[in-house]
Amino acid sequence: MSNTTGTDLRAMLLDDADVAALVDSRISLTWVPALRIVPFLWLSRRSVEYLDVLGETEETPFREFWDVEAVAQTELEAVELADAVRTACRAWVNDRANNLGMMGDGTYGWLDTTDQAEDYVARNADPQDLLAISTLQIEVTNA
Repeated sequence: MSNTTGTDLRAMLLDDADVAALVDSRISLTWVPALRIVPFLWLSRRSVEYLDVLGETEETPFREFWDVEAVAQTELEAVELADAVRTACRAWVNDRANNLGMMGDGTYGWLDTTDQAEDYVARNADPQDLLAISTLQIEVTNA
């Protein structure tokens, strides 16, 4: 895994027909878009873990955690988009298990999608915008 994990995640999600149909190409990495044309996805890397073996730390992250916000006009649309992301990640895992799926340079071994913790604070939450947000976490593990 390299610092291109976000770019690879974005490309994998845009390759999914259901996600692409909902957001077109509106998937932002790290920065919150100034023009909030909904629906859109926002991804930001929250943390990285390195594997330490016998006192030696790997240079490539073992695992990365990504915050994902599905932003839409209504709660139903936001949940539909979040569900499409979850389904796309599960499909990638199934394809990977059958040696069909590849993301980026092929060094990714696993994706896991979970709901965010209850205390997660959405970064796209501006009460004046009146937008609905459904939040997820994607864990990306190196092969």
